[in-house]
Amino acid sequence: MKYCTACGAPLKENAKFCPKCGALIKPKPIETGDKEAETILVSETAAEKKEMTAREETVHPLPSEKKKHPYSRLDLMHNKVFLIAVSFIVILAIVIGVLFSRGTVPSIKYSYLDEEKKPQITYEIIDTIWPSLYKQSDSIVNFTGTCSGGDTTVMVKAEFPGFSQVYEQQYTLGDQITEAYIKPPMLTGDLDLNSEKDSQIVFSITDQDTGKVLVKETKAIKIESEYDFLQVSGDIYGDYAFTDKTDTLAWITPEDESILKVKRAAIDWLSKETDGQLTSFVGYQDTGYFEDPQMNTYAQALAIQGAMSDLGVRYNATSFSLTETTGSIQRMQKLALTIEEKSGLCIETSFVMASALESAGMHCFLVMPPGHCQVAVESWYNSGAYFLIETTVLPVTEKNSGAIVTFKSRDEWVSYLQDPWKNGSGSCTVVDCETGKEMGIVPISN
Repeated sequence: MKYCTACGAPLKENAKFCPKCGALIKPKPIETGDKEAETILVSETAAEKKEMTAREETVHPLPSEKKKHPYSRLDLMHNKVFLIAVSFIVILAIVIGVLFSRGTVPSIKYSYLDEEKKPQITYEIIDTIWPSLYKQSDSIVNFTGTCSGGDTTVMVKAEFPGFSQVYEQQYTLGDQITEAYIKPPMLTGDLDLNSEKDSQIVFSITDQDTGKVLVKETKAIKIESEYDFLQVSGDIYGDYAFTDKTDTLAWITPEDESILKVKRAAIDWLSKETDGQLTSFVGYQDTGYFEDPQMNTYAQALAIQGAMSDLGVRYNATSFSLTETTGSIQRMQKLALTIEEKSGLCIETSFVMASALESAGMHCFLVMPPGHCQVAVESWYNSGAYFLIETTVLPVTEKNSGAIVTFKSRDEWVSYLQDPWKNGSGSCTVVDCETGKEMGIVPISN
């Protein structure tokens, strides 16, 4: 048996190719000395080799004879473009990295960030200060501000020399509107506020970022006496001006030293009138002296009026009005001055009465018919019934004492409050004395 000289596989007799590896099988020449036989063998061998070559070329065609694709050149061009683009990106990245490392890359600027900051400010300053109403005033200076081109910080200062401390506050202005209501705190210590005086306010706004003074004004104003009151409304005196009769509660001062003096005199009056049976001022406490506990309230209110009488206080019949449409100032002295000067308007003696009763924990109201002022006191704790007190009955005598404290039924109160003078001149204004602290209406204090 013959074997393939290329892979060693067994071959059939007369096989011309290896069935396993396809190698050409070359038969060994027979040396017969016959030239013709050798020539035939060589010819056959050459023919077989040509056939073998043709078969291999059919199975594995030569590169030069492969069928060319119609887009092969275009693909090659795309590959070149891709390689060029990648190379450019790599080179650009290297250049940018080097420039960044050297700090030579120019910074990016946005034009809107270079816009100049421009604050816009408007403000309003009042013309008059009412010392007794200062603590419940919302503001003395009002300003609004914005800033285009970005935020900026401003310093706002305001001061009334001789009356207030310096107000100093920073605000940030931006594209949104900023509003500020400014009221400098009053100076501490004794202030001379017994009479009106001319003063001024110094107001300024400075840009903290640039140091530029945006606003600077010194405005003349008037500081009224601490005894003066003016009922005003925004419709008449400006957008920021508003007071009403409730603001009179700034004159109700239960803790005032003068009230202790009045209460001591009231106890003396009670003791004298009851032959020593009542010797204290106890508010809503049943002393057992009266069959009806509400009479304790009656007796204490009458005792306050008797105390004012014994201290020499007399009614000053000067006209009194808190009507806003007149625009007139009503001077109302503090209760200490009423006791000291032994004289008071209807509203001033009412301040003394209400302050004394409030100091004993009793619930009082200021009742204001047109051109007048009185006091109402609840007859007993949460009773819902009330006595009306006329504080102008001075001095107190046996003949007029019955007209000082009177009890009114619910229907009588309704009728009285609607038309107290029974002539259609107007109704009463009623001010609850207990709402003063709740509303921030407190006496002047520095």
